Order: sequence, then structure tokens, then C-alpha cells
Amino acid sequence: MTDAVSGAIATTTGAAGGQTSGAGPVAGASGDAAAPSSSLLWNVAKAAGAAGAVLVAGAFYLWKAAQAERREAVNAVKRRKYIMKSHRKKAERGAQNVPFFDGVDLVDASGTPGFRVTADKEVIVLYIAAGWCPPCHTFTPLLTKLYNQAIEERMPVEVVMLSVDQSADDMLKYMSKAGMDWLAAEYSQRPTIFQRVGEISDIPTVIVMTPDGRILDREALAPLVQDGMLAFHKWLAESRNEEWVDPNDPDANHPYPLMRKLDDFKL
Repeated sequence: MTDAVSGAIATTTGAAGGQTSGAGPVAGASGDAAAPSSSLLWNVAKAAGAAGAVLVAGAFYLWKAAQAERREAVNAVKRRKYIMKSHRKKAERGAQNVPFFDGVDLVDASGTPGFRVTADKEVIVLYIAAGWCPPCHTFTPLLTKLYNQAIEERMPVEVVMLSVDQSADDMLKYMSKAGMDWLAAEYSQRPTIFQRVGEISDIPTVIVMTPDGRILDREALAPLVQDGMLAFHKWLAESRNEEWVDPNDPDANHPYPLMRKLDDFKL
């Protein structure tokens, strides 16, 4: 956007050369962080006439809009990191895992142990995947996006990865590279989880359950792809033994507010 402003200033100044004294070249006008000064814009506008004034004002407006958008993006990242940090501290302080993960150590993407899925998590998403699996690379960005949104909206949801990579290093590399902010079963303890969930025939596989291990959906990948955040709301209602109400039904009494429209989560 700054280049557009600089180009507009250079063009109008060159076109008006000699008409107004003192309107010389502007040092540093093409810098990414520098805003064009109001006095400069005024001089250029006077030199170029009404058409030039409109051009410069439009370019300046676009530059300001781009700056505001960039600030909002930075603030969104900071906000998500703050929420995630608080979320992780709470998990780490948990005295023990929920019943399904009893006796299983959980690690984050850096391999740091000692994490827990605490009792306040009402829906647990078990993600069975591997870095060598192309379909996993296709699905993981969507799950990451939905999970981050769920955490930002303070939904009582947790995702735990059950890796089928060839080694613990491969698992951690994939988690880090894919931006997975959730937890994973410690690599050597995966057989315990596989015994509890039963046979898995394909990956990626997503199994959704309650903290005590009650299965809500053994084939949860399709609902996440098709329904996005609505799937989390539905599972949350089921975990509470409440009737699911479709948020798209205008006549329904909604127990949960629809935070985002489904289309917002299509990749």
C-alpha cells in the first residue's frame, strides 16, 4: 500500500513540476513504515488540482486501511497466544488426567511432558494421524483452525493426538510443523490408548468422546469437514445429555449461541 502512495506522490509531483515552488522530491517516501505527512499531501493536492487531490487522498486511505488490518492481525495472534497460554497452564496444573487418559503421559508439540486433560473438558477429540500421511496433511489445517476457534471461544474442548509416525521425533516434528497447539499421547504409551479405542482401520481418524471415555462419534472427521464448528456444538450438547438444537433453525430455542457461520471455516 505504501508503494501506491509513493507512486501517486511521485506522479503528481512530476506532473506539476515548476507550478509550485518548494514541492521537491520527498526523501524516504517509499519506506514501508513511513506515513505521508499531511503537509506533503496538501502541497501535492494544490499542485495537482482536484483530480490529484482525489488520487492522493484515496491512496492515503488505502494505506491507513492496510495498516489497521495489519494491526488487527497482529493483535489476533497475540490474543490467541494469551488464551492458549492460559489454557495450557490450567491443563498442566491438573492433579490427574480424566479417566480415559488415566496412566497416560501427555506432551505438547515441543515434547514437554506433564500435561493433563482436566475434568472441565467436556468433549475430547482423539486425532489419529501421522506426518507421512497425505490425507492427514489435507485435514490437519482444518482441525487446527476449528480447534483454535474453539479455544478462543472458551469451549470446553480438547484435542489429543495419537500418532502413528515411525518415531517420537517424527511425531513432534509433524506437530510443530503443522502448528498443532494441542497435546499428544507420549509416544511409548500409545498402545494403551489403542487398546482403549479399539481397532483403527484408516488414518486420519477422529474419535470424539466424553472425559470418561463414552464415545460420541467414532467417525467424526466427516462432521468436522461438513459442519465445522456446528459439530463441536452438537457433541457438547450430547456430552451434557441435552437435546441438540440446530442453530440454523430460526424457530428453535438455542442452548448455545452460534459463534460463527459455517462458511467462515471452509478452507
